[in-house]
Amino acid sequence: MTQKRAGHPRMGALTIKVPSLKDTKYLDRALTVQLHALALACGNWPVLPLGPDKRPLFDLTEGKGLTVATTDVHKVRDWFGNRAGVNIGVAIPPGVIVVDLDPRNAGRTAAEMLKDLADRCGTLPATVTAASGGGGVHLWFALPEGMETFDRDPALAGQGIDVLGHGAYVVCPPSSHASGNSYRWVHTGELATLAQAALQALERPRGVPEVPGALLGATARSWGGLVTSYERMAQEGNRNVLLSRAAWRFANEHQPDEAFHALASAAVRAGLPEREVDSTIRSARAGYSRKGSRQWV
Repeated sequence: MTQKRAGHPRMGALTIKVPSLKDTKYLDRALTVQLHALALACGNWPVLPLGPDKRPLFDLTEGKGLTVATTDVHKVRDWFGNRAGVNIGVAIPPGVIVVDLDPRNAGRTAAEMLKDLADRCGTLPATVTAASGGGGVHLWFALPEGMETFDRDPALAGQGIDVLGHGAYVVCPPSSHASGNSYRWVHTGELATLAQAALQALERPRGVPEVPGALLGATARSWGGLVTSYERMAQEGNRNVLLSRAAWRFANEHQPDEAFHALASAAVRAGLPEREVDSTIRSARAGYSRKGSRQWV
């Protein structure tokens, strides 16, 4: 599903020229991170500070969402100045997506996942690319003219591949990873446009199990009942699809965090990896925040 893009400023070419953490001898980590954040902001990449756990340092509830992310260099300078352990997040703007490859959830290397992705979507153009400290890869793409958003295929998450769009944020170099390594830029420059055919290849394929009516029919007064229904119906082949749609329903009904935590626990008990569960629920909540109420089809 797409929306028309109207008047949103485009992200500029990414040309990070400040010293990297690996190369510098005289700049401490905080200053190096601040310089990277400023370089991103100057390129019209909206940034926000993240903690060591990759969660935003600021409360993003209270209706603000990721609108706190900014390209205002004065705010960015203050946010990233003299903060120990701060990481960089970039809020994905309209007209842009990030394809996130996480080998930890796939049992394959990033190179193998890239080959599989190319087999599915065709040859991928060179674009802004980052490597996470945990072996993952982030591929940044512009959407074709006229497209503002793109709904990720929930089936891909089970293969270690996630597609994030406007309403989500991505950790960027030189942030620190839990492994002790740092995120790093692999390729910078202009964002390549992902062809329409490649986007279609990322859409939910035919044959994905339909969502049982009992799950969609759960009422807002009984989020516990929906969690119970999910746990009863989830099985290999439909666990992530059901999770995504249950999480969207919770977001649509403004259910409390307690409901999402219970749903996440049920999904883990059903056999989904914790990171996949977290990614699916986060994407559903971000998707609702940027689009409002919507029915799944």
